[in-house]
Amino acid sequence: AVSFDGTGEVAGLDIVLDYTSSAGSWPADLLVVITAPSGECIEFGGFSAAVSGGCTDLGGYTLWPADWAVDASGTYTASLDLSAAGLSGDGSWSVQLVNGYSAGGTVTYAADITVQDVCIGGIIDGCTDPASCNYDADATVDDGSCADFDLCGICAGDNSSCGGCTDSTACNFDPAAVIDDGSCGDFDLCGICAGDNSSCGGCTDSTACNFDPAAVIDDGSCLSDGLPFVLTIVLDNYPGETSWTLTDSTGTSIASGGPYTTAADTVTESFCAADGCYTLTMLDSFGDGICCTYGTGSYTLTADGSTVASGGAYGDSEATTFCVGGAFGCTDATACNYDPDALFDSGSCDFSCYGCTDPESCNYDADATIDDGSCVGDGVGIGISVTTDIYPEEISWVLTDSTGATVASDGPYSAGNTTIDALVCVGEGCYTFTISDSFGDGIYSPGGYTLTVDGVLLASGGAYGDGETTSFCTDNLNFGCTDPTACNYDPDAGIDNGTCDYSCSGCTLPSACNYNPDATLDDGSCLFNDDCGVCGGDNSTCSGCTDSTACNFDPDA
Repeated sequence: AVSFDGTGEVAGLDIVLDYTSSAGSWPADLLVVITAPSGECIEFGGFSAAVSGGCTDLGGYTLWPADWAVDASGTYTASLDLSAAGLSGDGSWSVQLVNGYSAGGTVTYAADITVQDVCIGGIIDGCTDPASCNYDADATVDDGSCADFDLCGICAGDNSSCGGCTDSTACNFDPAAVIDDGSCGDFDLCGICAGDNSSCGGCTDSTACNFDPAAVIDDGSCLSDGLPFVLTIVLDNYPGETSWTLTDSTGTSIASGGPYTTAADTVTESFCAADGCYTLTMLDSFGDGICCTYGTGSYTLTADGSTVASGGAYGDSEATTFCVGGAFGCTDATACNYDPDALFDSGSCDFSCYGCTDPESCNYDADATIDDGSCVGDGVGIGISVTTDIYPEEISWVLTDSTGATVASDGPYSAGNTTIDALVCVGEGCYTFTISDSFGDGIYSPGGYTLTVDGVLLASGGAYGDGETTSFCTDNLNFGCTDPTACNYDPDAGIDNGTCDYSCSGCTLPSACNYNPDATLDDGSCLFNDDCGVCGGDNSTCSGCTDSTACNFDPDA
């Protein structure tokens, strides 16, 4: 904490914060505490921590500007209006800076702070020499700051404000310069004033793997063998978590990069590699990938112009193995993509064309071209597709029959941001599908689930909290109102879609005092006027003594 003697009432606070990213905290996690001489104090800022002592809390991290809510080093400024706090006094004040993120570690803050309308009392330091350019008539003690005008006419200047190139033949001649600062230069071969030729260097050999058509000067970087690789990464809001490596078939690193520093930046990495098989591994130290919770990041790797790997929503890491060069391909003759010209197997063999080719079978696969003997015969196919979020271990589902017996189930899952498809073949009957989330927050977008029966979509979504249940009968997949008492009851509906309407119910007897001419379904609510003229009354409102000779005669009875 910083203490000082002063007097006044706090009107606001100006701050310039030089922030170095550390301990997982943001600039917006800064918690400021101002204490008046009386001991009364206010606090503001911070994410999840507070100081003890009963200070008035003016608000959390949202008081800071929106651009403070990032994990990036830099200079951050803010001006806050604190006049409503009414904090005032004359005496010893203090200002304390605290890391307001309870889960974070120790953070060192460097900041310039001005507490508005609280004046420091007592001695006034300054320049007391009337001959100086910065003479302060209010100063009572000379602080050694007295100075003269420099050659540029700047008080206490260092002549830098009027320095520059005074050579009129130089490319950077400055006609306003008074003092030559030795910066005069000529255009380099790249056309850059006072340049060092580095901005147009590169490989000028058009036959090389890394030929750069924009290069003017050959920098000796040409590679005669290999293919050009280009990795393009669109970073998310936390670039310091992202890194990558490319290894060959022996596990030897060929290239690598990261972590990075600028949020939402696009990074391009270029390198060359010979024909062969490689593995690109994208890493995220926090475990949430680069898409899509904290930004819409992505990555794409091309080899000789063709995309060989791409993604973004990968959790801790994602590895893609591929082969490049004409000698590589699938050498398995039973695979869908068998390449008879391939000399070396690339590990890319695809068997997705295998499946059930019997159209009469429950698990018939229209995309299959080779029957794999998996056909299960007659039945109804129930399709369940689940795309997990970053918490797959919370998600599970169960399919039960009309007796409550489990027919099929799956989960919890282990792979995040992954789609898992299941096809369950069942006989005719009624079933209940229940999808659950153990934490109670459903599946984060873009994850979700779909439920289909013989290709008919029955349910889908993801924002279902603890769980969501869908009941249906396989012999009737029609949607509608299944309540016979509803106005829009549909006797042909087998699945209730929540559209039942009861607005047509009411009293249909014209002689009733609450007759509803719009009602088409009598709900037994008809009422009649009593002797007092009250609709649905019990005669109590007009009963009393009707004998005019009685002492309690009631003329209104």
